[in-house]
Amino acid sequence: MPIAKGGPDDQKLVDVADKLAYELKNPEYSGTLGYNINAKVDRDTQHSPGWKFHEYELIGIPIRVELGLRDLEKNQVTIVRRDTGVKQFIPIADAAKTIARELGQMQNDLLERAREARKKYSFVVDDYEDFKKKLDEPGGFLHCHWCEKATCEEQIKNETKATIRCIPLDASDRLTPAVEQGRCIKCGDKSMSRVIFARSY
Repeated sequence: MPIAKGGPDDQKLVDVADKLAYELKNPEYSGTLGYNINAKVDRDTQHSPGWKFHEYELIGIPIRVELGLRDLEKNQVTIVRRDTGVKQFIPIADAAKTIARELGQMQNDLLERAREARKKYSFVVDDYEDFKKKLDEPGGFLHCHWCEKATCEEQIKNETKATIRCIPLDASDRLTPAVEQGRCIKCGDKSMSRVIFARSY
């Protein structure tokens, strides 16, 4: 985002921004990510930088790149990751490589944060009363035995607003063994594995 002041150097800002956007689309930088990087130069002169920052936050732009006249004098750009809000000052020559690296790091950080939250709010439950209490406080993902009857699932949904979110297949998604005999938390019939119940909000 070139931060133009309506002066003679504004075009220089746009030119540097265009060059950086072009570099970011180069597979050399996006190749390690597994997806292409999309970069757009903001040429809007009607709105203030503060308004644009807020707009980008709402849209969900992962990394905002700012380039003002002072940045140009110092031969740098300012980048801000949406997930941390931390400003970094990067030499223009290293900007494309750094932004690509930060996008990869951001993906890893968000994935790790999501895994930690899932782990914190995942519980093994074997009793229907405990199931109802845990749904209310603290909420989360309840790993429970289920008899595979639609009637039980429907009763649980009507009574608690919780539904089956998934049947864990991957070992990393399970808190218990893949095959584990137990009893359906609702009707008490035999069950050979657990499913994950949760409320949707």
